[in-house]
Amino acid sequence: MKLKSLLITILAIFTISISSAQLKNTSQEIATKIKSRKLLVLLEEETYSEIKQMNENFQRAVKKYWNFSDDYIFVKENQLDQYNKSDYAILAFEKFLVKELTLLGGRPTNTEIHLNAGLLDNYKPKHASCSINLIHEYVSNNDGADYDLYVANKDIIFGVQRINKMLWNAFEGNDSFFYNEIKDRDSSLKEETLLIDREYLSEKLDKNSITEIYPYKFEILNSEVIAEKINSNKESYAYLGYIRSILGSAGTSHSFFVYVINAESGTMISSAGQPIKFQLVIKKKHLKKILKKDK
Repeated sequence: MKLKSLLITILAIFTISISSAQLKNTSQEIATKIKSRKLLVLLEEETYSEIKQMNENFQRAVKKYWNFSDDYIFVKENQLDQYNKSDYAILAFEKFLVKELTLLGGRPTNTEIHLNAGLLDNYKPKHASCSINLIHEYVSNNDGADYDLYVANKDIIFGVQRINKMLWNAFEGNDSFFYNEIKDRDSSLKEETLLIDREYLSEKLDKNSITEIYPYKFEILNSEVIAEKINSNKESYAYLGYIRSILGSAGTSHSFFVYVINAESGTMISSAGQPIKFQLVIKKKHLKKILKKDK
């Protein structure tokens, strides 16, 4: 019995350490400084049409969901030098490789995109004050010699909502991650329609099989339609948000943390428990875990 308890404790510490590395928040002191400054929202260089769309979606998400800062400005990287660093904070996507580029099926496998927030005067992408590792997509030219990374609209919304909420948590002296947010999950799930990504749903699950285990309202949709519904404000929605984790020295082993997010407030309602390893597939056990009362 003691051995079992010890193993559970070790597993919990291991899970928290992974999560912390991919979902990083800051201190109350730094959050207060970020809040007191005007925010520079850094847009990406538009190398492909997908990146242009990403910028448009990013701006739309910030305008709709960001309320931590009193004021913000959308800027490009070549404009940063004109701002006094000690007067501004920054919100930016950062793309980087975990190690040397590894190709699998002609595409990079060990890339990451983080959405970061921090003070402009000491901003370092890999050591940002507040950061979240998002799911991303890959785009390249015809011969694959050049490529870029982008984030889909729904995941941009998730990233903006979470960074905004995490900074509020730190500023108010609450639990800096999310556990304080998950309270009366049963009440929240009853009142909201859960939007489930078709792309990440197990082939064994369909509307009928989900109805057998999930007693509340839900819809199975593609990512873009989910983003439209989140932005519509026409109904009370919740959706699944994903935090990506890189494991292993080569950066080729992945895990995914899955959470249920209130579409309007960005508050975490529930989680799917332990991370999903290697490939993001939502199975019956994850939907069952979402319904459990324990955190």
